[in-house]
Amino acid sequence: MTTTITFDALAGEVIRLATESPNYVYPGDPSIGCTYTDRGHDQPACLWGRAMLNLGVAHSLLYMESTFINSLLPNLGIEATARQIEWALDVQRMQDQRLSWGRAVAIAGPCPFTDAA
Repeated sequence: MTTTITFDALAGEVIRLATESPNYVYPGDPSIGCTYTDRGHDQPACLWGRAMLNLGVAHSLLYMESTFINSLLPNLGIEATARQIEWALDVQRMQDQRLSWGRAVAIAGPCPFTDAA
């Protein structure tokens, strides 16, 4: 990864995407969980994958299935509090259960931004 990303920047991009495309439903297979990027086409797949790619994370770092966001964040050097990880997991789980991006973020509730703490 060539860019240092903060949790706040990543969460802000997730919220922006969910606001921009509130009715989008992630087409992944719920039995395998989240797929961050489509390996065959180098296209973002899930909400978190799209946000990370938009912020400069390399496709090759996102080629994984069934890796929850709480494992991926530290692998990418993104520090997050326990509450932030809980929020990220809530968004991911809702999306993986076929809720729209807007609904997933709404159900997760307000994001616990670091600057607001």
